[in-house]
Amino acid sequence: MQRMVNCASAASDVYRAVSTVLGRERFWAESAPESGGVISFVLADGRTDESPIEQAVQDRLYQLRHFGQTLTFALAPTPTGGTDLTLTLTTPADALAPTPTGGTDLTLTLTTPADAIAPAAAGPSDASPTTADGEVDSGVLVSLLLRLKAFVDFGVDLRNHDARRTTAYADS
Repeated sequence: MQRMVNCASAASDVYRAVSTVLGRERFWAESAPESGGVISFVLADGRTDESPIEQAVQDRLYQLRHFGQTLTFALAPTPTGGTDLTLTLTTPADALAPTPTGGTDLTLTLTTPADAIAPAAAGPSDASPTTADGEVDSGVLVSLLLRLKAFVDFGVDLRNHDARRTTAYADS
């Protein structure tokens, strides 16, 4: 599954949003400090994860293991100075398919191993874009992309920061 968004911001700004503590905490997590190549995520619903960074290529690619899934952000500058952002979800059946990582694409690849899919008590969230029956919840992926865009292009945090309002809320 792929979802795309164009950011008016430069690739360096988009990369900084996903690759730094301050950036991640402005659109994604309540806290996300990094130590020794591992990000300690705390999400709005209280769930935590130790997410190892697998690849980091300045202004082009950022990949981490997040709640048993591989997230890959690939960035590509546009001729107008912005960044194209493509979110790709790779499931086990298509895990070996090539991902677009060059040209003008920004790609977020999410690989979900079959044994990592478990029903979430709190419902779908940014950490797990699958439903209890293993189906992909594309709304979660779109929500993450749009919160990133709102932050890098407009300096806005769209999240509600209310732990009681995370399940089924688009602004959690």
